[in-house]
Amino acid sequence: MLVPTLLLWLCVAGQVEAPSQPPEKAAVERLIGELEAPEKARRDEAEQQLLALGPAVLDLLPEMTDQLPAETRLRLGRIRAQLEKARAEQSVQASHVTLPKGAMRLSEVLQAFKQQTGNNVVDYRGRFGQAAGDPRLEVEFDHVPFWEALDRLLDQADLTTYAYPDLTDMPSGIALVSRTEGQRPRLQRGAYAGAFRIEAVEFDAHRDLRDPANQTLQLLVEVAWEPRLLPIVIMQPTEAVQAVDDQGRPIVPADEGNELEIPVNPGASSVELPLHFRLPPRDAQRIASLRGRLSVLVPGKVEAFRFAKLDQLARRDRGQARKLEQKKADVTVVLERVARAQDNPDIWECHVRVLFDQTSGALESHRGWVLNNEAYLERDKERIPCGWLNTTLQTETEVGVVYLFDMPGGLKGCTFVYMAPSAVVSVPIEYELKDLELP
Repeated sequence: MLVPTLLLWLCVAGQVEAPSQPPEKAAVERLIGELEAPEKARRDEAEQQLLALGPAVLDLLPEMTDQLPAETRLRLGRIRAQLEKARAEQSVQASHVTLPKGAMRLSEVLQAFKQQTGNNVVDYRGRFGQAAGDPRLEVEFDHVPFWEALDRLLDQADLTTYAYPDLTDMPSGIALVSRTEGQRPRLQRGAYAGAFRIEAVEFDAHRDLRDPANQTLQLLVEVAWEPRLLPIVIMQPTEAVQAVDDQGRPIVPADEGNELEIPVNPGASSVELPLHFRLPPRDAQRIASLRGRLSVLVPGKVEAFRFAKLDQLARRDRGQARKLEQKKADVTVVLERVARAQDNPDIWECHVRVLFDQTSGALESHRGWVLNNEAYLERDKERIPCGWLNTTLQTETEVGVVYLFDMPGGLKGCTFVYMAPSAVVSVPIEYELKDLELP
């Protein structure tokens, strides 16, 4: 049997631990005031105490405005950066399931999983014409990590996951279908790393008879995560991959110096990584060990940027609205212009520029995740979605977008709302797959 194991490593300099009790607003405000104390020792102590309060304090920190003293802004920036990283690291740790020993219906167990972990798991058998009964299952979970608990449950119910659910009725979740005859149990296939499950799916060996140098081995690896997470990109640098065969000989990556990058589609809960190696000698029977380090880009808390009285902005300077700017944590949103479209007076344009202080490379041109950020108009509690959008600018730290709305009656009473993560953090995950039988 192939039993891959996976080790998770999360190493953070000065890692921040979450306090047992949520911070009190009055105490946070007092510490923020101390950030501008005349003595440096008092300012340093206040900064350390705010960090010690953990990521929960982020929601109580003031917005970064010019009204704040320069040193206060500097220290708050450092605090936010460390706490956002700590929050991202906490998010990629496993959620857990606890259910007492006994019999429960499958639907009841899945509902308990959702309540305890925030992960949506949906029965898809009916969509494929499969028998969709609701069997009683014997369960007993005592603080078991989500993926291990789910695999144990699915093995008992003869189910597995389906990688391509319909996202129109399930924005984010795991779809379940019947396991085909001959499939190995999931517990024997999966390896767990916090909120991630990694599985070696298949090998593909290629030997070019015309060109002996063109001999490669591809290993397809599925990286799945708890659907409560919203990763942006999964990256695997080839320099962070080391493999040896069952005789201790290195298996060398075929594309040394490159970095495999897989953007995550909205609502997805897994991606497939094709790892390429030079074809090992024929007497190699298996990969004894494959170590690697993934980099996962994780968004911070999603913030709402609201710009009111759009009709007044559009009338200013004969349609040229002055720039309005809002900053929250590491992201700045600028509403540069509100105006009618030149070729259609019923269409209104909102010209937006979004700037990130630090993106960990998340805004490179081939990554379109930022265009999935929600933008809409709001009037009398009604949400009016964007009809079209056009990209006007994209660099390593900023993106420009024009959002178009079909509003024949004009913009009176409308507020433009833009949703964006307050930060983008890169989280490293180290793993090891073992005992993989070669083709």
